[in-house]
Amino acid sequence: MIKRIKHKNKLAELRGIRRILNQHLKELIRQKDRINEDIFGFTRFILEENIETYESMIILYKKDHLRGCLLLSRSILENSVNLRYVYKQDSERRAKNYILFSIKISLKRLKENKDNVPNKDKVISSLEKIVQNYSPDGNMQGHWDGMSVKKVFDDMEQGPIYEEYYSRLSGYSHSQFKTIRDLDQERPYNDFLKKFIFKDLAIVACSALKDINEKYNLIEGGICISDYPKQGDKCFFTFSNSAIIQKVEQKLRKNKKLFEL
Repeated sequence: MIKRIKHKNKLAELRGIRRILNQHLKELIRQKDRINEDIFGFTRFILEENIETYESMIILYKKDHLRGCLLLSRSILENSVNLRYVYKQDSERRAKNYILFSIKISLKRLKENKDNVPNKDKVISSLEKIVQNYSPDGNMQGHWDGMSVKKVFDDMEQGPIYEEYYSRLSGYSHSQFKTIRDLDQERPYNDFLKKFIFKDLAIVACSALKDINEKYNLIEGGICISDYPKQGDKCFFTFSNSAIIQKVEQKLRKNKKLFEL
């Protein structure tokens, strides 16, 4: 059960989500024997990536580098949606595709490498046999399941999140012309972006954790996000199955075992 912790500043909010991700990762590893090998490997990778990215965001925020946090938040957003996409259906095949796509990239680079690599032909032959099981849904060469990023968001019925957040964050990642860079200025758009880093992104990351829990019941618990979705509001988000959300919420509030950001 997640301990109840009260936080009142943005740095603590970032640390809080990182702590939640860590708890899920530890429980995932503890229960690995009952989880499909490919799904376990994929899920562990995504959680570790998001944890490390949050750690980097914490370092950047300490240095008042909000733009750096904004760039990294795009990675967490995409990782979390990918995780939800895998867990939606055909989980074993999609998880395997994610892994095999990386192997395909490594294989391509190895073939293009002109240096003398020990046992190169043998390694290439071995990798080629492995990637024979790669069976993406789409035909796009640059995506692990042959889809566009937008198609993955749409498949998850997250099209508005793609338009609202991902496409705008991409403007920062790719230095889009006229992108507002001075996040210290009081502007509505800047406030919108800051809210994403510290509030909306937490919901996206936790939604991915909810999908894991609905399949494997790793942790029964939830978080309470203050001043969300607007000032003065309080959002309760449970990691448990939606069918028992009210029962879990009542139990958590009664026992005061609620993680509060």
